[in-house]
Amino acid sequence: VCKRQDVRFVFCGKCNKKKMWEEFGNDPRVDVRGFVSDSEMDEICRSADVFLNVRDPQIGDNILNYPSKVPQYLAWGKPVVSTWIDSFSPDFRNVLDVCDNTPEGFVQVLNAVLDRGMNEKLMKYNVIREWFTRNKSWNVQAGRLVGFMKNL
Repeated sequence: VCKRQDVRFVFCGKCNKKKMWEEFGNDPRVDVRGFVSDSEMDEICRSADVFLNVRDPQIGDNILNYPSKVPQYLAWGKPVVSTWIDSFSPDFRNVLDVCDNTPEGFVQVLNAVLDRGMNEKLMKYNVIREWFTRNKSWNVQAGRLVGFMKNL
C-alpha cells in the first residue's frame, strides 16, 4: 500500500519469512530479517528514522504481549507509528503516532511522520525523550520495583 520509494522496511522478530516475502511480492524496499542478535538490532534501531508497531489490537496475544518492543523503540527518541492496544498506559498517546488498524491507516500516519520538517522532528524527539526519562528510565523503574516489593 505504501507507494513511497524513499523508504526501506526492515522486519525483525518472529515471522514466517517465506510468507512475508510472498506477501510483499519481493519488494526491494522490504528486508525480512526475523530474529536478530542484540548488536544487529541496535544497528537497525540506530539507522531507523521511524519504528512501526504492526500488532493487531484485536488479537488477544498482542494485548497480553505488551509492552512488546515499544518502550525499546521509544528509548531511541524516534517516532513510533502504532495501532492503539488497550494494555498501553494512557500516557503513551502523547508519544506514539497512533494509526487505524488498516494498511491505509498505517501509510497515512507513516507519510505524515516522514514528511515532518526538522523542527517538528526535534519537537517530537524532545517530547519522547522527556517522557521516557520521566517515566521509563532505569532509575524510575527500579524505584517502582522497590516500592512494589516494600508493599508485598
